[in-house]
Amino acid sequence: MSKKKAIEICNNLVQTINKMQHKSIIRKSDNSIFHIPSVSKDFLIKKKDMLVQKYNLNIKKYAITNNEDQGES
Repeated sequence: MSKKKAIEICNNLVQTINKMQHKSIIRKSDNSIFHIPSVSKDFLIKKKDMLVQKYNLNIKKYAITNNEDQGES
């Protein structure tokens, strides 16, 4: 994976983490055969940290600025 792709993935992870509720609740299905695909907020944070460490990324490279969140105004 290239550094550019790692930055893009970290950017997407940050957006997802910010949209998740403070406490992410993993719902369980009544039927054990069907697994509800969900991930915890802690797992996403660990993956982001792993990518940041592996590719030596700065927070400036992948962090979302307020202008990007609101569109260019």
